[in-house]
Amino acid sequence: MSTKNFSGFQKEEIICSYHFCEKMARKSRSSFYAAFSFLPPQQKQSMEAIYAFMRFSDDLADMPVSDFTKKFFIERWESDFLRYFEARNTSEAREDLSVKDLGIIGGEAVYSEDFEDNQKFYDYYKQNILPALMDTIFHYEIPLKYFQDVMSGIKMDVAYPVFKNSGELETYCYHVASAVGLICLYVWGVEKSQLDPGAENSLRRAALACGKALQWTNILRDVVEDAKNGRVYLPEEDLKENGFTPDTFRAEVLLLQEKISQKHIRYFMKRQNFVELKNVNQLQNICLAGIYRVLEKNLEHAKYFYEEAEPLLEYLPRESQKICAMILGVYYRYYLKIKKNPWRIFMEKVHLNVWEKLQLYVKISWRY
Repeated sequence: MSTKNFSGFQKEEIICSYHFCEKMARKSRSSFYAAFSFLPPQQKQSMEAIYAFMRFSDDLADMPVSDFTKKFFIERWESDFLRYFEARNTSEAREDLSVKDLGIIGGEAVYSEDFEDNQKFYDYYKQNILPALMDTIFHYEIPLKYFQDVMSGIKMDVAYPVFKNSGELETYCYHVASAVGLICLYVWGVEKSQLDPGAENSLRRAALACGKALQWTNILRDVVEDAKNGRVYLPEEDLKENGFTPDTFRAEVLLLQEKISQKHIRYFMKRQNFVELKNVNQLQNICLAGIYRVLEKNLEHAKYFYEEAEPLLEYLPRESQKICAMILGVYYRYYLKIKKNPWRIFMEKVHLNVWEKLQLYVKISWRY
């Protein structure tokens, strides 16, 4: 926490807010949280505040409520964020904001269909996240634009987007991932002039590619889950090349996932590699060759961005290389697992087990 009150909040409010964000990040059990341990205390708690902001923004987009209600709370969240950012040095913006305990367990968002209940949950998280977030933003002088870019990406999600081509999906990946990465680099000690909007340099290009690689991997991991939620993020042009519309692709994904859940199909598919499954007859017409080609095309997109992101670590301050290597390492291993056998995304959420994470942690601790 900064020694100076950059955000306009009282010291006690900021301390409580950082504590809340730490609990929220820890309870998420995210791979990102494990990587935070590589940072010194002040940077770690700033990352927890940023994580809490991103996590709550995602939670608002995923609320089990009507689209109208989602849009209301997301617009409210953006409006409140901007209000406290722009009027941080006056009492006007803060008159309704103090860290409160409403008897709710921190870090566990619960929503209902009752608007007033959701309003209470919204106020609770707003009041507990914003003090730490604002303190972080003003301490590290992070540009407002990057947070606005993230909010634009969250609003895209609520609109159930269809991306016509890889360029449009790349733009989406910038908003929900690359902009987040740039925010993190301010905390990790990268020279601000290299990160500011409009800057052109190798570090910033590698950082942008890193975010896109991670998000493209996430999209591939979540093909089935997204289909269940009525979403298809893969480029429409890739679908059309293989005879699909977004709706027919989603239907085929759900049908395939249902059939793969059968025990004998799962047993067979776990033992096949990426190349051996090109012949759709091997799966007795259950696995569609078109789905395979769509996945293959998007694995190539992800590969391209991983290659573009490769120089990033060498540009970072030494003390920040570990956290970046951990995050990038986890997601690159997700990518490799999907590449080896893309059909596994229909059987499970691709992840690293405890032993794999420990191996990676030890490797990075020794190397950097």
